[in-house]
Amino acid sequence: AQRSSNDALFIVPPGMEGFREYARRSIYVDFKLFPASTVSAVPEWRERLDLISAPDGAARAAAGWPAVPLWDRSYASRNTPARIAELLRTTGADYFVWDRRGLDVPPYVSLPRDPDPAVHVVYANDRFEVYALAGAAHAAR
Repeated sequence: AQRSSNDALFIVPPGMEGFREYARRSIYVDFKLFPASTVSAVPEWRERLDLISAPDGAARAAAGWPAVPLWDRSYASRNTPARIAELLRTTGADYFVWDRRGLDVPPYVSLPRDPDPAVHVVYANDRFEVYALAGAAHAAR
């Protein structure tokens, strides 16, 4: 992430609270930075969480910090490459960080992760895949 431009915007799993600090990059939304001091921003915060995670019933029903792994599971299981492409276009974000650990939260869901020509992986390791829209110039390779 630090090889990206300083103004790059990332979509990260809702529970990935240290990304801003370590990467020194902006994120679209996360679970921890709830806008408690600005009540008028709460609906937008929730809409953004719903958009990136497409939370299932278990995630929606859970409250507080115990809900975070459930939101991360929804994020990991529902965000296929095709959906990632749509989210990058809809939000204007530059990168989407997908975390395999979200799939380790029960109930276990197996989903096909068919590639989509609209996005490409700009970084991958055993845990993460970072996507960008195909054709976009990025320095995070």
